[in-house]
Amino acid sequence: MHTGAAAREFLPPFSLLLTVLSGEVPPLTVLPPHPSRTAPRDGRRDWPRLVAGSLVIGRAQVRFPVGEVPLPGQGEEESRFLLRLAEWRRAEGIPRRCFFRTRPDPDTMDETKSPASWTQAQEKWHKPMYLDFDSLLLVRGFVAALRRPGTALVTFEEALPDPSAVEGGDHHVAELVLDVTAAP
Repeated sequence: MHTGAAAREFLPPFSLLLTVLSGEVPPLTVLPPHPSRTAPRDGRRDWPRLVAGSLVIGRAQVRFPVGEVPLPGQGEEESRFLLRLAEWRRAEGIPRRCFFRTRPDPDTMDETKSPASWTQAQEKWHKPMYLDFDSLLLVRGFVAALRRPGTALVTFEEALPDPSAVEGGDHHVAELVLDVTAAP
């Protein structure tokens, strides 16, 4: 018996995940774009952690336009800036230790060149960078990344497992990264 378009309704969650990851997306399934690849809109955007049992499929993420993230003002003391940044981080619920990615404004990319040329140049800065808001050196690198010309978005992604949550003993973590792209 063929279930047609309703086939996805009968798949167990893990089977559906494997089907989606293999590129055989069932009919009528709409997957949201990755948060760091969407154009800037009107403020903050959140994505929850995706889990299947004890397996984390996707980390929680929050995206902001760069203009909403505090940056040091002209002549502002570094200590005052760090306090202001810490207050903002707590108010927004961003973990102390996380990864961040930046994305350019799609309007500033030169699309007269082949997509491969600007993608290679921009992807260097799209890789996740570790940030501990209590580390002055890492915060300076974060500020420099946000001030890069053409940067429009910053996405914060939780660091799992949180190093401060790990208690004694041997703990091992494995991460499998799959780049899933749709065929044209």
